[in-house]
Amino acid sequence: MPQQSHPLPSFKRQASTPFAEPQNQHAAFDAGMVAYNKGQHATVIKAWKPLADLGHADAQCNLGVMYATGLGVHRDSSEAIRLYRLAADQGHVKAQHILGFYQQGERMQRDDEEAAKLWSLMTDQGYSGFQFILWIIYGAALEVPQDFNEAIRLCRLGAEQGHANMQYALGRFYREGHGTPKDCEEAVRLFRLAADQGFAPAQNELGLMYAVGQGIAEDFEKAFRLLLPVAEQGYVEAQYTLAVMYQEGLGVQQDDEEAVRWYRLAADEGNSNAQNELCKRDSSMDAAQEVQDLIRRYHLAADLGSADAQYDLGLMYADGTVVQQDRKEAVRLYRLAADQGDLRAQFNLGAMYGAGLGVEQNHEEAARFCRLAVDQGDACAQYNLAIRYRDGLGVQEDQQEAIRLYRLSAEQGYSSAQLNLGAMYELGSGLAQDYQEAVRMYRLAADQGVVQAQYNLARMYKNGESVLQDYEEAARLYRLAADQGDAPAQHNLGVMCINGQGVAQDYLEAVRLFRLAADQGDASAQYSIGVMHEEGLGVPQDDGEAINWYRLAAGQGHADAQSELLKRGAADPGDARNNQR
Repeated sequence: MPQQSHPLPSFKRQASTPFAEPQNQHAAFDAGMVAYNKGQHATVIKAWKPLADLGHADAQCNLGVMYATGLGVHRDSSEAIRLYRLAADQGHVKAQHILGFYQQGERMQRDDEEAAKLWSLMTDQGYSGFQFILWIIYGAALEVPQDFNEAIRLCRLGAEQGHANMQYALGRFYREGHGTPKDCEEAVRLFRLAADQGFAPAQNELGLMYAVGQGIAEDFEKAFRLLLPVAEQGYVEAQYTLAVMYQEGLGVQQDDEEAVRWYRLAADEGNSNAQNELCKRDSSMDAAQEVQDLIRRYHLAADLGSADAQYDLGLMYADGTVVQQDRKEAVRLYRLAADQGDLRAQFNLGAMYGAGLGVEQNHEEAARFCRLAVDQGDACAQYNLAIRYRDGLGVQEDQQEAIRLYRLSAEQGYSSAQLNLGAMYELGSGLAQDYQEAVRMYRLAADQGVVQAQYNLARMYKNGESVLQDYEEAARLYRLAADQGDAPAQHNLGVMCINGQGVAQDYLEAVRLFRLAADQGDASAQYSIGVMHEEGLGVPQDDGEAINWYRLAAGQGHADAQSELLKRGAADPGDARNNQR
């Protein structure tokens, strides 16, 4: 899963500085800001660190934020505070007020009461600079417990004042569902407001949402028009998406050369998807050398503290893709990213502890890392932790906590949780039996293509189990599951074709479906083919072929097939004994 990162607003240079800024410093700082807004954090560090060493207050303050949040560097609160103090000592207002959140001691400690008085007063007066500072503190968990509600409140204040960076940030919260119900339509509205002000990160996000049809009707031509200018400015996500669009001819004429050009631009900034696409396109020795160069760049980025690079490298070592499989190294890299709050790494690290891959199996540790991802609202982690509470793996068994987590996951659209809740409601297992809620949950999962949910719902409609009997709906749902290769659905749809239930009677189609299921070893389908041969329905009448199919089914313990063989004296001795037991 992509990482659900917390968006940081664009940095701005303070209106005045306590010294005359040389022109080359001015240009270097601006170049760093451009790179920051494009997500090119390694480039930002190269631009701002020398400036900070020379006493550039804006660079010191902004680098402090990067060290505090682990953007492009190892997260280091002590270094962040050192940089804030250097900037504050020069009269840098934002640095002073970030430091104002703490009190002086052996180390910087929170002073919640004093901070609350100061910041609430300033924020309620509508001073957007303080909203910016508090938004960083609460939204990025800067030395205080993460508080999405407070971060969203502050973002909203800035957005209502028309600040494009706050409109963009609030849109990210709505799009990702951090601290508020996920609402992609509201995210689109906010991104559009910021994009209309020429705010490039918002134009990038809006283009991406048009490309995937998220919160707005899919429109590749509009996506292309929005993404091309920001891709040309160096926005990596836009470059990668443009490459895909050129490759597939989406909203633009198909052009492999142009696709490769954009893939290379994105890959050079560390985009792993672009790097993987380039690797797939060329398996020559030159490509092998290129892969090694890319891995080297990944390691450099990981060593600089990039959580994305640490996670991506961990994934490569865990799967043995591109590099030789080394699960211990994967665990090490996942841990580095997890310590920075990367929920993907937290989840994968928990899975490796649970399975004992690259580390000694430890269900308590698995549950702990899973909980970290749950605390960030990850639906997959919620589902997996629910299973642990259900089965008592690494936590004390607690069915009610399992149900609570299933519900949280299901509400976010996680189909496996919806399926499990549907089954629990249908069977009354851990929950009061509620067929209406079971149907609702099955429907949500079925609409996402979950085979078992499609099958369960089809069964309920066919048999009229707590819903009005509806053969056409049952046949439609069985067909959806059958088309995904589900053998029981293929068999049941075949039976409906024989009986003309919800579909036109069609013996040939029934035989075709039975064979698909029988080829997967489904005993009921094997028995049904035997019946079709015996009766000459959809196939030539052939008693010998019928007996062959009955034997296949009987060998799997199918009682009706065993009975048919006994009638004919054709049962194997083992089949007869099985039938007598």
